[in-house]
Amino acid sequence: MANRAASAAADEAACARKRAAAAEAEAAAEREAGALARAELDARLADRDAAEAAAAAARAEVASLSRRLVDMRGGEADRMNAVNAECEAILASARSAARGAAADAAVAAAGAAAAGGGGGARGTAPQQQPACRQAQQQQQAPPPPPPGGGSLLGRLKGVGGRAVSVAVAAAARAAAAAGEAGPPAAAPPPAPRPPPPPPSAALMAATAGAAPPPSLLPDAPVASLPPHPGGTFALAFDRSGARLASGGGDAAVRVWDGRTGAPRGPGLARAVEAVTALAFTADRRALLGGCADQALRLWDCTSGRVSHTLTGHTARVTAAATAPSAPRSAASAGADRAIKLWDLGRGFCARTLLCPSTCQALAFAAGGAALLTGHYDGGVRLWDMRAGGAAVAEAPALHAPGGGVLALATSLDGGAALSLGRDGCLHALDARTLTPLPGSAPLRAPGFRVGGQWAGAALGPDGRHAAAGGADGTVFVWEVATGAVVRELRPPGSASGGPPPAIQALAWSPQGTPLAVGDRAGGVTLWAPAGERGGGGGDGRRASSAGGGAGEEGRVM
Repeated sequence: MANRAASAAADEAACARKRAAAAEAEAAAEREAGALARAELDARLADRDAAEAAAAAARAEVASLSRRLVDMRGGEADRMNAVNAECEAILASARSAARGAAADAAVAAAGAAAAGGGGGARGTAPQQQPACRQAQQQQQAPPPPPPGGGSLLGRLKGVGGRAVSVAVAAAARAAAAAGEAGPPAAAPPPAPRPPPPPPSAALMAATAGAAPPPSLLPDAPVASLPPHPGGTFALAFDRSGARLASGGGDAAVRVWDGRTGAPRGPGLARAVEAVTALAFTADRRALLGGCADQALRLWDCTSGRVSHTLTGHTARVTAAATAPSAPRSAASAGADRAIKLWDLGRGFCARTLLCPSTCQALAFAAGGAALLTGHYDGGVRLWDMRAGGAAVAEAPALHAPGGGVLALATSLDGGAALSLGRDGCLHALDARTLTPLPGSAPLRAPGFRVGGQWAGAALGPDGRHAAAGGADGTVFVWEVATGAVVRELRPPGSASGGPPPAIQALAWSPQGTPLAVGDRAGGVTLWAPAGERGGGGGDGRRASSAGGGAGEEGRVM
């Protein structure tokens, strides 16, 4: 018995030792696994720290490259502005030298004729003939190659030199003629003739001091124009309201009668890509259009041809405007964060303004003395054109960022402005100070929201009413002073039976009526008071306030 008990105790002790050894081995395995887990965790933490360091370095490099790019573009803009200023100075110097040379030659010829008398004139005629022949030879000889190795400044200097030579030759011919004819009879000097006024002076004089026409509230569609496949992006009336221009995704630009919607004038040459902005010049002789191919085009309204193609933007053109009192001045904005001031007479950029945020809308104000710009960051900025485009005021964060300002419009007198933001809010501003108009409040309406990055807003010619198009195709009209919605213009519906397309462009005639509306489907509709009658073809039936079906292309609804 004792042996069996001792054997059992020994077996039990052996089992205990085995269990202890197994437990110790399991603990060792757990310790090893923990060590491996800690090592893996440390490696992952090290990888994370390395990735964060690399990301910080990349962000710093991107910021440095962005600053260098902005500095390079700023330097390039400054160099171009300096070259333009020097070109203007050289041309002015050449013109002044030509006038001085002509005046000196004329004075010398008159003095010689007066001193010689009749006989002296006959005696001096042979001496003046070689000068005439030399002048004729100078005119017939080919012009010398431009100095400066063919550079821009060299060509301008060559132009100045040739201008002086032509003036001297003309003075020599005048002196020869005076010598042959004898001393001229004394006559009082003619009175200086004032310079001819610019083409827009008559328009400015006619509207100076006169109250703008009242905004006639639209009630019903009176005409439907042929659509632009791909959507209508731009609408613009001329300063008289006699013509309306439309452009869209089909790269076509069409001109209509601003009252009836009938086709007007010759067909304009098609652009290369979508037309994103339109504006008539102050003299109504040309139409400026911004395009998605990074260029602007200036169409001659008489011939329909493109007179200038303006290049310089490095991204699509987002907005364009023309000065209301200067037919040769215009401005454009692009997705490259650049605002360019153009000389339309010569077809080149006069100045480039760089912005921290993309400019999506712009409009001239105060008779062209100021330029308003709306930006992606939600701010509106004011630039003084008399000071070469200096920024003088800013309304930061006027609209919510992340879409910012989509449209800007000004009243006919340029004193009031309207901004529409991606947040679905409109602000009526004093165009000279960017402060809210007295007594006005932000304009909102239940159910109003914009349909995307393309949206339309318009301010009546008297500044009393504002209009904007929504995502559901409805056009809302507000009274600016009270903020009340006075009209909701609902479209009849799309031809396919689906919901109406969103509104993308608006333009209010300077005559007070009609209101032109362009939508995402490409349609263009003219809205007017219910008593107005269209005349753009078709049967000429009066539209009802309820809308009715969409008429045929170009037919009055």
